[in-house]
Amino acid sequence: MKLGHWILSTIVFASVRAHAQPLFRVHVEADRPAAVIGMLESAGFEAWVAGDADRAVELVVSGTDLADLRSWGLKPTVIERSRPFAEIQRARGSGRPEPPEYPTLSEIVSSMNATAAAHPGIARVVDLTTELGAPPTHEGRHIFAMRISDNVGIDEDEPASLLVSNHHAREIVTPVIALHVIERLTTGYGSDPALTDLIDNNDIWIVPTWNPDGYEYVFTTNNMWRKNRRNNGNGSFGVDLNRNYPFGWSQCGGSSNPWSEVYSGPFAASEPETQTMVLFSQARRFARVADLHSSGREVRYGYGCWDHPWAGFMSDEAVQLSIASGYGGSTRRSCCLGGDFAYHISATGSYSYLWETATQFQPPFASALEEAALVWPGMLALFQRAAPLSGHVTDAGGSPIEASVTFTQVGFTRGERHGSDATFGRYHAFPPAGVYNVEFSAAGFTPQVHTVSISGAGVVLDVSLSPECYADCDGSGTLDIFDFLCFQNSFVLGEPYACGCDASTGQLVCDVFDFLCFQDAFVAGCP
Repeated sequence: MKLGHWILSTIVFASVRAHAQPLFRVHVEADRPAAVIGMLESAGFEAWVAGDADRAVELVVSGTDLADLRSWGLKPTVIERSRPFAEIQRARGSGRPEPPEYPTLSEIVSSMNATAAAHPGIARVVDLTTELGAPPTHEGRHIFAMRISDNVGIDEDEPASLLVSNHHAREIVTPVIALHVIERLTTGYGSDPALTDLIDNNDIWIVPTWNPDGYEYVFTTNNMWRKNRRNNGNGSFGVDLNRNYPFGWSQCGGSSNPWSEVYSGPFAASEPETQTMVLFSQARRFARVADLHSSGREVRYGYGCWDHPWAGFMSDEAVQLSIASGYGGSTRRSCCLGGDFAYHISATGSYSYLWETATQFQPPFASALEEAALVWPGMLALFQRAAPLSGHVTDAGGSPIEASVTFTQVGFTRGERHGSDATFGRYHAFPPAGVYNVEFSAAGFTPQVHTVSISGAGVVLDVSLSPECYADCDGSGTLDIFDFLCFQNSFVLGEPYACGCDASTGQLVCDVFDFLCFQDAFVAGCP
């Protein structure tokens, strides 16, 4: 196909598609799959190499899309037509008295409640929508998490980990894996020393479905549905929740077309599900995150079309997680931005990776159970990964401080943040081996810079910050004539330091009141 024809086709492709149309899973013949995938993604499709076909690309399309693909000179072969997954499940169970089944949305929550009832000391179901004060989904549903920890009803000074699955509705193998992890952790507590130690010293959160509206729609209406159930107001429905996060929103891998499978939404974090995760992240500051998707049997890392200074280290870690998950070291850099796991990396410095599990969205249930058992060691490896650098930031009295933790010589250029929480002052970071100058700073306190050598073993560095002494203008730690000279120079130049002492006017204006303010601070001395 000529490039000019392709560009013209991508414009025509955006014509109105009826919401009532079924979806089709198709294979497209491709001598160069990577090139075809790139063209399809530029037109707003999500496409991938077909796992069970030679030189073929797979994607999900509407009937209109199918006709467009043929008009563009591609040769799509329909593999599957969408229908309610409940029908598919009934057909699979034909002839068996009690066929194993994928759980419905209500059965997922019931399973979580049953586990909590069986293990009340270490497991509790949490209504995140209510607890975080988040908006319900577009169809009025809440998002539920399983919390696993000793003393599960108490917030303890422990690192938090998150396993979240089913951002994409049709990837129903992933809640099965999440429920399996819940089962392994809770039944192993007290008998397996490694699991007992993990639960005693960590705060683990597992969310089997982050897209309850979409999951329900897959069962009742359309097994190929990917997005949530926002009514976009133009006849189209749904936002791709894994393109809606604020970090890197609309930069790559998403689409501004509401009909697209990868529609990023009208604005960053427009969706209630995304808003819930942002609040969740702020509340818990997860040290480790596993984001489960399907399919592909690989572990993804990094930022997609943006660079990360530690991308090489992330790649190496992804290989180890892939090996532990039974995927033979298969990894890939993230395909996009605006996704969940990259958001956690950027917002809190999490050890965060995405699993593409299984080889189908909806394999036979027995295969889903086998996949869950296969991946379990990879989940455990993530939960057990020690932070290369961690500790607490407090004041002289031991009270926690919410501080920024900055790697001063590392070229973070996308607003990435590390820091300690306000509840315990706990912080974490996952840098590769090396020597770093790390600055700890908080409003009202004198910053400290520590040189830290990171090797194989995790470094624990607890930092106590001293209250900032305004009168110590030159930062020497001693009040003397040089501080007066420092202030005088700053005052003459009209710098914010001198002009900000007297805040009564609310403006940075250097006047006699700032001089008197500095004089009073000097006489009072430093704490």
